[in-house]
Amino acid sequence: INIQANESLEKMRDEYSAIVVERDAATASIEELKANLNELRLSKVEAENAINRWQDQYESLIAERNAVSMSDFQTNLHQLRVEKLQAEAAAKRWCDDHATAIIERDAALATNNKLQ
Repeated sequence: INIQANESLEKMRDEYSAIVVERDAATASIEELKANLNELRLSKVEAENAINRWQDQYESLIAERNAVSMSDFQTNLHQLRVEKLQAEAAAKRWCDDHATAIIERDAALATNNKLQ
């Protein structure tokens, strides 16, 4: 009986150790996801700033439109449209990355909660 109890105790210790390792991995994953979310927040601010710069430049171009030649205006307007598309693409990438990070974080939290 004592041998069986010792074997059972040893098995329980091994299982507990495995759970602790999994919990620690999930916790590390959550911390990494938090860091990723912070980076994404910074990317969002950068994308918003790019869009604001585009809007400011666009408004400035509209104000200058009558003072410059039509050819120069069209060239500048085309460049602004390209920058706007780039800013919108950056904002979309941020949204996609943000959504992915939230899904990964929620999955890690669910795993961590199951382990506790």
